[in-house]
Amino acid sequence: MLLFSQTGHNPRKGIIMIRWFITDNQIRVGFDDCAVHIASDDHLKAFLKNGSHASYVLAHAVLTHYRELFGKPLSISRRSLAAEIRLHALSHDLFTALEKKSVFASDGLYHRFCRRMIRSAEVIDCGEKHVDGNRFVFDIVSMLNRK
Repeated sequence: MLLFSQTGHNPRKGIIMIRWFITDNQIRVGFDDCAVHIASDDHLKAFLKNGSHASYVLAHAVLTHYRELFGKPLSISRRSLAAEIRLHALSHDLFTALEKKSVFASDGLYHRFCRRMIRSAEVIDCGEKHVDGNRFVFDIVSMLNRK
């Protein structure tokens, strides 16, 4: 069940922030023209543990709310958005584990790389093709998934 709450606006950045409560998880999503920004935190990861369909439920909710806010659709398919949500959440966990259990324990460059990747995955920035240079990656990945 999806309940909307706490809407805020950052006029300097033009981002509308929404906090959604889905089951017991507070999902934070920012909306701006041509993109959405989803916090990849423990709440999101707990929600995604509900099964592979969870990312599709969230993607559908995000796309629906975007249309309501801006009066136009976000030009990202539900499958592509779901794939990006899942892969970013997985990459955050992967690089966190790699940083902690590395055979390169003394390599400062390796740890800086892992921390950079972890920071990059903290907010999932999902934009239309003309503003998101890696949109094509998630479009391709979404074609590989049969859902």
